[in-house]
Amino acid sequence: MKKLLFSILIILMIKTTAFAKDLTFATLVPSITEIIYAIGAQDKLIAVSTECNYPKEAQTKEKIGNTFYFNKEKLLELSPDYLLTVEGSQFANFKITNKSKIKAVCYTMGSVNAVYDSILSIGKLTDKYDNAVNLVKDLSNDIDKTKPERTKRILYIIQFNPIITIGNKSYLSDVIRKSGQVNETDDLKEFYPAVSYEYLMTKKPDIIVISFKNGHEKIEKLFPDTKIIFLSDEQNSLINRPGPRINQAVKFFANL
Repeated sequence: MKKLLFSILIILMIKTTAFAKDLTFATLVPSITEIIYAIGAQDKLIAVSTECNYPKEAQTKEKIGNTFYFNKEKLLELSPDYLLTVEGSQFANFKITNKSKIKAVCYTMGSVNAVYDSILSIGKLTDKYDNAVNLVKDLSNDIDKTKPERTKRILYIIQFNPIITIGNKSYLSDVIRKSGQVNETDDLKEFYPAVSYEYLMTKKPDIIVISFKNGHEKIEKLFPDTKIIFLSDEQNSLINRPGPRINQAVKFFANL
């Protein structure tokens, strides 16, 4: 009897393992795609967003759109087991809105620690948990060792008309905090608040970081002696994606 029970248990374990390895995934967010590649689960990834361009291999996957628009017919045709997205996506309740068996999993990545949690969660889901644990350890150790030579006050501007910056609830604010620098708009208790030029005039940033290259003439007049850095497309990708390159984002701000 014991041998029979043992044999049944082994069979169940084998089936469970086989099932876990056979799961397939689609993502609507570049940062999640990067996580999947970083933990070695890319063979299970059958579709990505149109914005997923890192690593380069991700561009060879089927495209299903992004968090604002996606090709529902294409997704249903591919029929992955899971659709991975982020908080705020209109497709967070995808399972409820269609009759397929695709499950939507929504991740929150509003801080560095939340990114760690998401990596571990995706590691469990894709049967790459050990890889995920090692990745989190490496990222955490690298970030803990990152310190600036001198603390600087950083004003980060996402867009003009209206002026959008980062409050203390945003992911980027936590990245700046982890870098050892100071977010000049950390007094704002929001994620990405709209502010006025009058508000900016009360600030004394050492460095202004702007995520685009147009419409900044007024800022240059307001802060004629302040260093202004315009992000390239590659830098925007690195800094604004809460994924496995988060340590590089922290180092970017630390080294300004």
